Amino acid sequence: MSLRHLPLSLLLMRLGVLAVMLPWTLDKFVRPEHQAVSPPDAPLPVPKPGPCRRGQPAWA
Repeated sequence: MSLRHLPLSLLLMRLGVLAVMLPWTLDKFVRPEHQAVSPPDAPLPVPKPGPCRRGQPAWA
């Protein structure tokens, strides 16, 4: 791809992101029950450590 197509590609990518984010944001204001809210006393999930690339645990 040549550099002369880069501005058009970036514009189309930004318009695509806008086309997804705008309805999603408007939906949160129109229907607030769609918001993902956890209870205040809910514990935060703790991810389990996975193996490193060398096959050893991440905490070793």
